[in-house]
Amino acid sequence: MPLHGTSMLPVLMTYNDSERASKALHMPVSFTVDYTFRRPSFFLGRSYVMDPDESLYSSFTGAYWVSGTGHPLALEELALLVEFDVKKLMLPSFGLSSSEAVFEKKHVLKSGFPVMIRSDAFTKYTGSFIMSTPLHPRDFQLSYLLYGIPPKSFEFYPVQPMYGVLLHHYYPDEDLNLILYALASSKDTVQSLEETLLSRVQIERNAH
Repeated sequence: MPLHGTSMLPVLMTYNDSERASKALHMPVSFTVDYTFRRPSFFLGRSYVMDPDESLYSSFTGAYWVSGTGHPLALEELALLVEFDVKKLMLPSFGLSSSEAVFEKKHVLKSGFPVMIRSDAFTKYTGSFIMSTPLHPRDFQLSYLLYGIPPKSFEFYPVQPMYGVLLHHYYPDEDLNLILYALASSKDTVQSLEETLLSRVQIERNAH
């Protein structure tokens, strides 16, 4: 997913956590997440993901790779995957324990029309959530090296409305669920991130 020239950090971060993802989905899977966010420069004090005054506060985009399920993930399973990412991976990276993290699904809608990427038809889901966000009193987290230092604040991971989109396709030959995603604090920002995904994602399948 080449991102040079976009508003996002042009390098995808990759994280693997198959063991905990398997527990979240109640089946053995292989799980990888690729993600990026808005950080114009590592020389600036903080990324937009840490700045509540920015439209890309608490916003991420990327892809989930889930293999070994033996079937396309259903909506309920996709919801568990997103909850796992937010409560077990994303928010703990900012210093909030998963037991304290808030993530509540409010509304999810499946689009009646697929989204085409290359010749692959992706099912589209849009949703709204109430969730904890990264702002917190400064201490020190290793994630500051990646996201930058948060602004001074007395708020402790404030809960606020968030919006998201998932684009899902299952490749039966590889037993692979590929889920492209974007999460942001407004519908307009999610739509902009979705447009970035659709314009930048390149899917190449090599013959075996």
